Amino acid sequence: MAETEPPKASIVQNLIAAFDVIARRVTVENAFSFTPTSFWQAVLASWGFGLFMTLPFVHLGTDFLALYGVSSLVSLLLYALIVWHMLVWWRRSDKYLRFVIPFFWLYALQTVLFGLVTILMFMTGIVLLQIFVLPIAIWILVWQFRIARSQLELGFGAAIGLVLGRFGVDMVVGTIGGLQRTMSLG
Repeated sequence: MAETEPPKASIVQNLIAAFDVIARRVTVENAFSFTPTSFWQAVLASWGFGLFMTLPFVHLGTDFLALYGVSSLVSLLLYALIVWHMLVWWRRSDKYLRFVIPFFWLYALQTVLFGLVTILMFMTGIVLLQIFVLPIAIWILVWQFRIARSQLELGFGAAIGLVLGRFGVDMVVGTIGGLQRTMSLG
């Protein structure tokens, strides 16, 4: 009998699963589907939520939005590619989807929670609401670190490097995109 793929979860179900993981209501293994389709769903959701967060900056023009859209997608895919090659080098490539899928869903959850706090801040005018973003961001980073350690069986330093490497990739791609825009403007 042929093995069937588990039913595909919706974006909302995966965001809830990511929240359930950081609330310790479910394990990573039981929260997500680890298929290539799930990988692309996590990448596109992370990218889409990031694009949605740029809507307040629409006054900067379509050039900015296009540059941000392209650079954020390149950044996500480059990070995924770097992680793949690192895991191949560490002989752990079989664990790739078990790390990258929850990692990207936590990233998407962080973006959504940041967006909700930002919307509340704009609606209420209470700038101090930004303080709530910091603990949320730190808590999600801690969980990304835990996932790197548990899913990839990495040491402390390697797991921190893998999690913080995401910021490094964002900075490099963002800088290159900014330089390209500066050079094209003259």
